[in-house]
Amino acid sequence: LNNFTSDLNSVIYNILSTPSCPPFPPSEWLNIVHWKYVNLAKVLESAHTMELDPKQTHVIDDEVELALRVSKSSGIIKSSSDHNIMFTMYIEAIAFVFSQRSSEFTPYNSYLSKLFHAVEVRLHSHIIKFNWSVRNQM
Repeated sequence: LNNFTSDLNSVIYNILSTPSCPPFPPSEWLNIVHWKYVNLAKVLESAHTMELDPKQTHVIDDEVELALRVSKSSGIIKSSSDHNIMFTMYIEAIAFVFSQRSSEFTPYNSYLSKLFHAVEVRLHSHIIKFNWSVRNQM
């Protein structure tokens, strides 16, 4: 960690330029390096989009009108599937930077998966909030 605090820009640059670097938002890499809370909603948002925005139109030269449907970001973790995908990405990012710490997260991820499986779908939001609280205290 002492090496990380000396020049954060070069640390992030080195992480992002490493060929085996897992996909992860640059702002959240900074949180990992600082060992701060990582916002999984931002990870979800950067990973993929879930919905389409309504059609957007653009008029060009009063004669041509373009009508487009563009992807809309959905950075809210709504399901156990969203959570599992993002938490796995989080563990991969942690393991990439702090390989010695990854063994702590794998059993915890298994624990969360079992919780999701054990409760009704309508209660999954409570598990997501529980995980947020636990990670916020680390």
